[in-house]
Amino acid sequence: MNIVSTPKRVICLGIRPMYEDSKARTYEYFVQPKPLFCRLPVTQSFVDKVTELRCWLVEKDLKSLSFLWRDIVWFYGVTERFHFGIESIVHVSATELFITGKYNFEAESLYRSVSLPISELIEEQVLKSVDTTAFELPCSKALITEIDAKYQSYLRTLDMQEKLEQVRDDLISLADSSVQLMSVENQLYIDSLQLEVAALDRLTSEQELSLENLCARLLYQSLQIALGDWVYFDINRHRKPVQLVAESVSYHEGVIYINGANITQKGEIGKRQESISFGILNNESDG
Repeated sequence: MNIVSTPKRVICLGIRPMYEDSKARTYEYFVQPKPLFCRLPVTQSFVDKVTELRCWLVEKDLKSLSFLWRDIVWFYGVTERFHFGIESIVHVSATELFITGKYNFEAESLYRSVSLPISELIEEQVLKSVDTTAFELPCSKALITEIDAKYQSYLRTLDMQEKLEQVRDDLISLADSSVQLMSVENQLYIDSLQLEVAALDRLTSEQELSLENLCARLLYQSLQIALGDWVYFDINRHRKPVQLVAESVSYHEGVIYINGANITQKGEIGKRQESISFGILNNESDG
């Protein structure tokens, strides 16, 4: 079921089972009707709670946080609601949320809603401006130093991975072109290289994620901008200002990149991808 929002700011989210395997489920699980959708009243207190958790995500470098919310109503038909307890837990990430629910006689959540972009909760989005002078503050400079140090470490790991991949590929190519069968020792050596390359690949992925999290923390700490926010950047009077939804953030060679869908002149999310970039080591803006 698609997300449906009414003018009264009540949002209905489709529900699906979390597990295909129904083994070890209780008798009550089979005899009770299954949820079809849930109704989420978007109150100011709910929006404030989600906003608070988003701040914690950035400050504590977490991927998601959850909280119990009792105002959510579950339905197993268009006009058929559950009058007995289904416990509702809201799971919040940087850009979206979803709801899980369980019967009060179950030990774990069994049903999950479709994901809801957090931007859907806010009736009037406010464009947040990028002021690069904020990165001159001591607390920002300390975080920038940490970001660049991690980036240099990431480059060294990536370089080592690429060199090992080249050695591995050369050995495999040599073995393929040889008329003699590969020795056991050579095969074992290639296998060990494969394991090292795989380990380095996992490490670079972890380092990339760590860099993204640090960049997101820098944006929030310095500019109060979180992923999902609408961002405005006026580079200079000779170029058109950039407006976008902050969907991702990255770092490369001293420059922060904020990427996301453009905001149209009508104040709507467009289909074109835009990017904002600005230097943080020497505070030079690129656009």
